[in-house]
Amino acid sequence: MITIPVVLQNEFINFVLIEKGGKKPFQKDWPSKIIKFNDQELLAHIKNDGNYGVIGGGKKHLLIVDFDEQEIQDKLEKILPQTFTVKTGSGKHHLYYFSNGSKKFKIFDKKDNTLIDVQGDRTQAVGPNSKHPNGNFYKVFKNIPIAFIDYDKIYDLIMKYDEREDKVKDKSKKSSKSGKTASSEFVKIIKSRVSFEKVLIEAGINTNYKNTNCCWHDSKGGKCFSWNSELWRCFHCERGGDILSFIQEKEGLSFKEVLVFIAKKYNLESEYEDCKKKYFKTVEESNLIVKESANTFNDWCLVNFDYCLKNKIKVCKFKFNTSANAMVSKKLFDFAPVKDINTFEELVEYVKLFNAKFLKNDNGFVVHPTNALKINCEKYCNPGLWNYIVFCNLFNKIKFLV
Repeated sequence: MITIPVVLQNEFINFVLIEKGGKKPFQKDWPSKIIKFNDQELLAHIKNDGNYGVIGGGKKHLLIVDFDEQEIQDKLEKILPQTFTVKTGSGKHHLYYFSNGSKKFKIFDKKDNTLIDVQGDRTQAVGPNSKHPNGNFYKVFKNIPIAFIDYDKIYDLIMKYDEREDKVKDKSKKSSKSGKTASSEFVKIIKSRVSFEKVLIEAGINTNYKNTNCCWHDSKGGKCFSWNSELWRCFHCERGGDILSFIQEKEGLSFKEVLVFIAKKYNLESEYEDCKKKYFKTVEESNLIVKESANTFNDWCLVNFDYCLKNKIKVCKFKFNTSANAMVSKKLFDFAPVKDINTFEELVEYVKLFNAKFLKNDNGFVVHPTNALKINCEKYCNPGLWNYIVFCNLFNKIKFLV
């Protein structure tokens, strides 16, 4: 009968029910469930020879180091702290550690085969005494208390063995930009006009299943690649994102290059050009306009300032807040009192207040007045003020630099 070792009967460790003789949890939303070692449903499940998993993370930040390569396992076990260890059905080891961080990570060889998979938050490893799909059992190899290891330390030790030259990053954030730009508007068109399923089929993905083979590597189970109409994720090689990031990965393109690539391949070139024209027209209309009659620098700035006020452009109406800033000493804000600025002359006087010697923040680091003003503008003022000061070149004209 399957039992849970005493070492794992810990109030800070959570468990999950796994299919009999398998590795996969079958409960819906299992990472969010709180199942302790004495949970009656868990005990009834393992009494009937059902497997169970140990969930990483939790209040004590449990990490489970799952080795898939014997040579690296032998090397790391010599330098990692002795801890509770389980021998898996395949003969490799699971090392259990409490830590001060529990974000999961893994390393690969050059062919995207997993070398080490560190289970942490919202992931699990099959527990000892469970049955491996090959018929062997997971057995306790070192029955000692779970040791503590610093998260940064174990991360650095393991990542040294990652053989991939370019670490895979999720590019979905980059391809889902906020704000109205030429690219963001075109991204909306791509997602509404180009079928993601068609893109997957063209890449050789079997879309008859929502969990299928990844096009970047072989898979024993053939179910590591998950997708829907908008997003995709490979739980083996940890790639993922949206339609743009998929094509980026497949074609080896930058974000700008993939927009051009998609425009040409899916007959969206005219739409792409329209997006760019509309964007540049908006930028041109919103930029500070320099009148031909502005012959001197001062006149030029005054004209622009009046233009902004007249057209209610936010970069020219500033309200300054001198709330305490953890990064910059309060003394710094003696040079930046709460102040409304409605004219160009008042703006010049405000800038002059920063024409001081080098200042130190609370940590003793030197803060150049230029950076001090930049920090104040960006954190506590209308963000447009900093751009306006740079645009008007006030540093040089008001002898701001020291």
